[in-house]
Amino acid sequence: MHLFMKERKKKRQNVPKPMRSTCSLEDCPCDPKDPDYMLEEPLHDPNDGSQNDSNKSVISHLMSQLKIGMDLTKVTLPTFILEKRSLLEFYADLFAYPEIFLDIAKKTTPLDRMMACLRFYLSTFSAGRENTVCKKPYNPILGEHFRCYYSIGNNRGRPTTELKPYEGNTSVKNDPLYWMNADDLSFIGEQVSHHPPVSACHALHHELGIKYDGHVWTKSKFYGLSVGVEMIGPGIVTLEQYDEQYDMDFPNVVCRSILTIPWAEVVGDTHITCAKTGFSAKVKFHPKPFYRGYPNRIFAEVFSKTSKTPLCTIEGKWDDVLTTTYPDGRKEVLFDKSTVIRAPKRVRKLTDQDNQESRRLWFNVTQNLLSRNGEEATTHKSQLEQKQREEAAMREKNGTKYHPKYFELDGTKWVYKHRNSPHHSSIEEPCGSSVSPQDVDSS
Repeated sequence: MHLFMKERKKKRQNVPKPMRSTCSLEDCPCDPKDPDYMLEEPLHDPNDGSQNDSNKSVISHLMSQLKIGMDLTKVTLPTFILEKRSLLEFYADLFAYPEIFLDIAKKTTPLDRMMACLRFYLSTFSAGRENTVCKKPYNPILGEHFRCYYSIGNNRGRPTTELKPYEGNTSVKNDPLYWMNADDLSFIGEQVSHHPPVSACHALHHELGIKYDGHVWTKSKFYGLSVGVEMIGPGIVTLEQYDEQYDMDFPNVVCRSILTIPWAEVVGDTHITCAKTGFSAKVKFHPKPFYRGYPNRIFAEVFSKTSKTPLCTIEGKWDDVLTTTYPDGRKEVLFDKSTVIRAPKRVRKLTDQDNQESRRLWFNVTQNLLSRNGEEATTHKSQLEQKQREEAAMREKNGTKYHPKYFELDGTKWVYKHRNSPHHSSIEEPCGSSVSPQDVDSS
């Protein structure tokens, strides 16, 4: 018993002590080459895999309060499992290989465009997460938004428009993406509903005439030693030059080993279809076998409108190498993660951001998590959530509904409010997963 207590004391002494965060909005590091933008830090945090005895006891207590199949949407989770970025920023990170996305618009044949779209789709799973440890992004606050752009090719200069809107140009002042160039891949995401939790996204490259529109309704459930997340909603890639739309859906995410070092995998069957060309793709995300085997394996098939047999098949790991095999036995690499380089997001410095922009909104939570000060992080997180509840109660009392700032629900479609520009966007709901106006709770 004496040795056991001595070992427990040693473990407690090795736990890093929390440090009080002293960083302010003005102190947040900027890019030395372009001080109007934030310095982008690596996604991987070497401390994300650490799990001390205190954290384990909190998780065990939380699990004792849950029931199998319970919806976790309204469950408050401890801050130490958070990922230090909002879910809206996570969606922006799906475009971290921007050249792969833009390559779709550069292909000259319908089959090549379908293959390029499939390549982009499969690349997003490694682009969105560099760390193998499963951490949960912040649940976006209603009205929260995230804006950024990716510089393409040699376009590394400053935007030609001033960073702050000027009174003499109303169109610039009203455009939420006014500080981005036509040759940038711009992104904007907004939390448009709280119950159910729905995030709408829009990405656009003006010069190539390619855009992505989508929204995701996340539903999470508790399954004992794992947590499942269902991703409901469409994603649409539009090519204006060819008047083509590529509709895609998303796999489910399962977080396993939540009592030790949690890890995530994507599972399920998904599809990509182009109604105009008739080409389609079926993708199966395999779960890791219980005994042996590897995680993150996929198998995909590409079909034409008239073919009953696949034109080609794709196999491999989405976080490693994916290989295409044709009926004649010919093979070629579709995606090789070791050969692609993440492009940094360009995000305005915190003092230039709106109060509801993700990084500024969650600044105090993020700084305290970085300082390993869980109590302060929990306090700031609770303040944001409490303010959201108070605003919802006030709207209910006054009989008013919440209206998103950058997106609007038009019948069965989420549409970007600045769609009257030459490159507008809209999101059509697929059958079976629509979010009707009455489903969108203003709370």
